[in-house]
Formats: sequence, structure tokens, C-alpha cells
Amino acid sequence: MKTTVELDNGAEVNLKKTVDIGAEVNVRVRKFSNGLVIEDLELNPERVSILATPGSTVLISYVGQLKCNGLVFESSFSKPPFLFKLGAGEVIKGWDIGINGMRIGDKRRLTIPPSLA
Repeated sequence: MKTTVELDNGAEVNLKKTVDIGAEVNVRVRKFSNGLVIEDLELNPERVSILATPGSTVLISYVGQLKCNGLVFESSFSKPPFLFKLGAGEVIKGWDIGINGMRIGDKRRLTIPPSLA
């Protein structure tokens, strides 16, 4: 298992190996001093050049669940994906920060502290 730690704009970055449906995958984990944790679970293999940046209109599917017990409190999978303008304060601060830099087809897990909810 390879693990690296480096500073990335004030974030601690780790690569951890996890098991995903029988296959081992590397997950990039960034832990920020504000308590936000961003895990890149799946990167679009085509790596299209369109990045989600402040001012971008993004469309996401999501599941919100409590870290303490895994209770799902909201999900977009039973309804249309959620549309919003990134960085405009239309969503919680943790989303504005955590979705920034994603590309179409990427999957991330955000662990958002109460201060960014």
C-alpha cells in the first residue's frame, strides 16, 4: 500500500488503497484545516477539460448521510439531479468548496464539518 503525505494549499493529502467491489483502487484524500475532507473516489477516465469552477452551473447527484451512524437524510437519486451555480452561496459552503475542480463523471465523497454546513 502506497501512502503519500504532502501539503496542497494547506491540505494534508493521502493516497489510500480501498476495496471497491473486489478491486483495489487508489483514493486521493485531502484533509483541510477547516475540517473538510475530500475523497476523489472515481475520476472520469476521459478527463474532459470542463472543470467546475466558481460561477459554473453544475448538475449533481448526491446522497447525504450522517457520518456517526450512516443514516441517509437526503438523496437526489429518486428525483432529478440538483442544479446550482457554484460559489454563489446557493448551497452549503462545504459543497461550494468540495465540488470546485470536479469534472463531468467524477465521483467524490465530502465529509463536511458543521461549520461548513
